[in-house]
Amino acid sequence: MSKRVKVIISTMAAMYTLSIGVTTALTERHITPIGVDVVSAASNWTPTPAPTPKPTPAPSKPSTPSKPATPSKPTAPSANTGNTDTTVVNGVTVTATLSNGSRGSQVKNLQTILNGKGYKLSVDGMFGPKTLAAVKAFQKGNGLSADGIVGPKTRAVLNSGATQTGTISLSYAANGHIGAHVKMLQEALNKLGQKLSVDGMFGPKTLAAVKAFQKANGLSADGIAGPKTNGKIAEMLKGLEAPAAPVDPTPQPTTPPVDTVTAASLNIKDKAVFEKSIGKDGKWIVCITDDLSFDKELVIEGEFKNTKTPPAVIRKIALYDQDANKNLTDTFTLKAPKLTVLSPNTTIQKGTFKGDIYVSAPGFNLVDTTVVGNIYFTTQEAFDTFYMTGSSKITGTQELTVADTISAASLGVTSNSVFEKSIGKDGRWIICTVKDLTFTKPLTLSGDFTYKDAVQRKIALYEQDSNKVVTKRYKLTAPKLTIESTNAKIQGGTFKGDLYVSAKGFSLVDATVEGNVYFTTQEAYDTFKMDRATVTGKRELKTADVVSAASLNITSKAVFEKSISKDGRWIICPVTDLTFDKELVLDGEFTYKETVQRKLALYNQDANRNITAEYTLTAPKLTIKSSNAKIQNGTFIGDIYVEVDNFKIVGTDVTGNIYFATESAKATFVLDGGTVSGVQEVR
Repeated sequence: MSKRVKVIISTMAAMYTLSIGVTTALTERHITPIGVDVVSAASNWTPTPAPTPKPTPAPSKPSTPSKPATPSKPTAPSANTGNTDTTVVNGVTVTATLSNGSRGSQVKNLQTILNGKGYKLSVDGMFGPKTLAAVKAFQKGNGLSADGIVGPKTRAVLNSGATQTGTISLSYAANGHIGAHVKMLQEALNKLGQKLSVDGMFGPKTLAAVKAFQKANGLSADGIAGPKTNGKIAEMLKGLEAPAAPVDPTPQPTTPPVDTVTAASLNIKDKAVFEKSIGKDGKWIVCITDDLSFDKELVIEGEFKNTKTPPAVIRKIALYDQDANKNLTDTFTLKAPKLTVLSPNTTIQKGTFKGDIYVSAPGFNLVDTTVVGNIYFTTQEAFDTFYMTGSSKITGTQELTVADTISAASLGVTSNSVFEKSIGKDGRWIICTVKDLTFTKPLTLSGDFTYKDAVQRKIALYEQDSNKVVTKRYKLTAPKLTIESTNAKIQGGTFKGDLYVSAKGFSLVDATVEGNVYFTTQEAYDTFKMDRATVTGKRELKTADVVSAASLNITSKAVFEKSISKDGRWIICPVTDLTFDKELVLDGEFTYKETVQRKLALYNQDANRNITAEYTLTAPKLTIKSSNAKIQNGTFIGDIYVEVDNFKIVGTDVTGNIYFATESAKATFVLDGGTVSGVQEVR
């Protein structure tokens, strides 16, 4: 069995037995292929120099910071303001005392932490029945008083299972997770008969594989790789373990004389022998036992299989020495102006390489190695399949160098011509500028692209480091940018000009638009989202119908009256408090998503549907004549007269009475999370 499988077995078995968060020896790669939602690969990121290797280096976890949550309503006041203990999971903290009815970012953090421990909660920031039940279950399972209140003792126990690095341990992986812990899971499942791409992304295929494994082994087929599932995987992998193979290097016979390359490829001090050993006639593993320096270019080529059972196509340059117990005893430096990698699945392990590496073959790896230089990939496959452990470092750039300027440059755009090509139909799903760009002509983002099994497009106006922390932001200037790509987003910087959106699913994320946003279709308007974004100008639907254009962002009483009429729209969203001294009528029948319905939304929300503001509507009387109408959130001051069935109040506080024209209207009325200060009766 390979060392890799043994590592997986021991890691997963230890986590299952001890039931604690154990960090993994691998971290997410710092080089990001085109198509990965990380800009660091294209921004010439320079990692911190590697520390001197130790005999038994401690593993380190990758860090994937979570996006700060936007509170829907102010968090409930803490019942214990003097408490300072903190729970850290996935970069979020819980510092307040929480209980049923609490709302806000602290509740979201609690739900995130509980989900990391195997619960299945919606991270909506609302401490309701499901969150209460999860807290009680957690308390009961940990010997705490099951009162459902998250106080100091509960937080302390929550904290005991977390790690301060904020990453998810291998003992828990679920749909949507990305990272080294998912790679370990995929590799383990492949050893048990699955055929997954080891890409570190927990998507539909990994989910199906986990469920199949669970079902075949009598486990709950929920698709979550928790302690029981990982324990069973570890148990089965142990069953596959073959008798230990002799430790490389294999002793060579002293007589008769043998080929120098074959005999010496495992203990090399001579430059001539090293060159022969990495050639087509060498061996799968090449181990130097002294520093070697070349003033000419080197090439590692040929396809080799290792001595494991079963054998695998692999090549390795070992820049280290170890004792019989595989304890590291020394590391070495290999120096050359250029090393070209033509052998598939080549690994350079430990030690230091000084020079530039050109990779043409798939599956190239760096394991505990420092490269003082650059790594260039000559094919997309080589770029996409590169992997490096967290303890490996590259001081220079890591980039794809191909003839296609769009492919090569779309992750690090510095010129206007490349940017224009990159946003076209023949570009790529993600376009990352690494400088301010200014155009005097209109631009168009066109073409539909798929990434991670989803149609999406992204203009990234920022750079970030390996921890996804934004380090620089840029400005894109053009008189007009038309969005024709489905599910496109602009993220991280500033666009100066007007946006014209024709496609559905457009979003602004952590971005500023110094101009207007116009929507040319109702669908584009209805599916637009903003998350921590600002638009200095107008946001409107560019149609002749004033009511249609304004019904989703109402600040005028006149527009509001038109919007709630028979000639309005199904949804009416004021974005300010409105006060009337006359009676109002919600009239007309409207269909949305093939259902007759009407909605008066007295609130605003971000791209994740977190409530960011609530508004008050005041009128002496509001008559409801639209079927299946609802008023949601905010406050209505006045009396409501209901003439139709299935009227709903959802999260709205009504300061007044509700009168029903019929018994049926009263019987079908629903009050969901709101309040009514007066009577509710048939009149």
